[in-house]
Amino acid sequence: MRAPFFCSQVLVKCLSMKGDMNNLLMRASLFAEFAHRKQSREYNPEPYIVHPRRVAAHAARLGLSDQAIAAAFLHDVLEDTKTKEHELRSSFGGEVTDMVVLLSDLQKPESGSRAQRKGRYRQRLLEYLETIYTTRFANATNDHVYDEVITLKALDVIDNARSLAGEAPEFWRVVHKEMQEFMHDFGDYMHPKARKSFRKYLED
Repeated sequence: MRAPFFCSQVLVKCLSMKGDMNNLLMRASLFAEFAHRKQSREYNPEPYIVHPRRVAAHAARLGLSDQAIAAAFLHDVLEDTKTKEHELRSSFGGEVTDMVVLLSDLQKPESGSRAQRKGRYRQRLLEYLETIYTTRFANATNDHVYDEVITLKALDVIDNARSLAGEAPEFWRVVHKEMQEFMHDFGDYMHPKARKSFRKYLED
């Protein structure tokens, strides 16, 4: 049973230090650890929190913003725990929460086949990119312009695929096809190093 929301709020408030972005990351890490505290990964016995920590570590290595790294820690709390969007907004603000919302696919299995749900989610990300294209990409003069949400999603997908490869090879084949579709739609919007890793994983 999930502890009352006020417990996580108290934890966040006790750790809060106004204006300290490093503390943002600490709060996000602890919030995610609390939200996932009784969960393990679906296809292996490791604690669930290991996955968002790995995604956050990769995001940090790429030099993504503190808000994006915080979103990496939190990227599964809406999808896989009872955490609500308003809880994230009150604890982490709009920018981090908006990223987490975009990274979350809250469709239910009864809303269609897996392929249909994944197709709708990719369309949602494409619509998001359309809203920022003119300000972010249209006048770009180099290959280093990238979107942090798309990059985080790529890191998430790669880490999930690596976990599946040895534990659920039949399902991994389904995920591999989904990765090809994701690369086709979003490869140009990934951080260059994430794009290289994503492409190398597909080729290997």
